[in-house]
Amino acid sequence: NKISSKRKSFQDLELGEVFLQKYKGAKSIKIRVKAKKQIKVSLPFFMKFDDAIKFVEEKKAWIEEIQDLIPVKNFDPEEEKLLRRKAHAYLPFRLKTLSEKHNLPFKRLSIRASKTRWGSCSSAKNINLSIYLMKLPEHLIDYVILHELAHTIHQNHSKSFWQALSSLLGQEAKLVDKELKVHRIS
Repeated sequence: NKISSKRKSFQDLELGEVFLQKYKGAKSIKIRVKAKKQIKVSLPFFMKFDDAIKFVEEKKAWIEEIQDLIPVKNFDPEEEKLLRRKAHAYLPFRLKTLSEKHNLPFKRLSIRASKTRWGSCSSAKNINLSIYLMKLPEHLIDYVILHELAHTIHQNHSKSFWQALSSLLGQEAKLVDKELKVHRIS
């Protein structure tokens, strides 16, 4: 974390680096999603950075939706078509299986060509999964699905979330998360 009296940045696992800047003339907090993994937050001078970080956490689902709309170039359309077919054939079945096995219901599944994150879960328990999951080994696909299902209980990455996810996995979740980080969508 970089800290000064007017600026701060922090790293979020899903969003990437988030830049916070205080402005004397600002009357409210504003989030700008400039590009993939580039989030800028302006806030009034009197506001605490911790309050701004909480605000970003509350708006995470919205930020992720905006990021999904930002195009990323240089993807082979034929590869994307094949991954989309595989994802639609496999992911709904696997999500339903794991959801029922662990008694973690969700409302709706969307399968997208998201290039910034493997998956997400809204506060309404709607789950989004990327077609690019199909490039991962099966155990990491399950990890991402269980990660999103754990968000149906804990809408953050608190200690309770990681404990619940570890319990679902039967192993230390943060170790599997590190393994996932080796893989890139693009």
